[in-house]
Amino acid sequence: MDTNQGVFVRFLFIGEGPFDDYLAAHLRRCCILAGADEAEAVSIPISKLGTRAGRTAVEKVEFALGLEPNVNLLFIHRDADSIDPEPRYEEIRKAIQTVDDTPAHVAIVPVQETEAWLLLDEQEIRRVAENPKGTIALDIPSASQVEKISSPKEHLRAIILEASEQTGRHYRKTKQKINQKCRSILDGLDPEGPVCEVPSWKRMFSDLQNAIKKVPTIPSS
Repeated sequence: MDTNQGVFVRFLFIGEGPFDDYLAAHLRRCCILAGADEAEAVSIPISKLGTRAGRTAVEKVEFALGLEPNVNLLFIHRDADSIDPEPRYEEIRKAIQTVDDTPAHVAIVPVQETEAWLLLDEQEIRRVAENPKGTIALDIPSASQVEKISSPKEHLRAIILEASEQTGRHYRKTKQKINQKCRSILDGLDPEGPVCEVPSWKRMFSDLQNAIKKVPTIPSS
């Protein structure tokens, strides 16, 4: 009998909106990179349930765990919506303390907005702009500066449109698909790519490494 021990993560992601739900694939890759042998995301479309899932972080955590109690890791996502993420971390900390029997948890708090994490990968931006061999100079910020951009969502959209190098009807067609293109970048976000130098991402990943150490190992089959 194989008695090898493995860390098998079954995680629940609580986000703010439908766009953020696309983080789940990235978080699965992060779990593996952080030390898990396997990772599975449990999907609850909390962002689509409106007030049925509650309004506060506490209510959302209670609702989600009520539906899916058999998870061993919890991700809670809140954009900072400012340059100071600490109020969001405090909000999440209080929510976890209020709810009984919560699993190990990780707070995800991008400074300003999640889109700040997507602004660094020039190759990926050119890919979704359907102009991978484009040469026009793009306003790609550094990892140390990206969280100082006040509206990363609008900045990302503008860069994708610029990278397309389209005009007229083709430009309008690209603009119509801009949300889909942003989601594509988030869904494919590489945890070993440029994002790993962003301070808020580094904090999340460090917390994830510590959380995974608390996940019980079980014999692999």
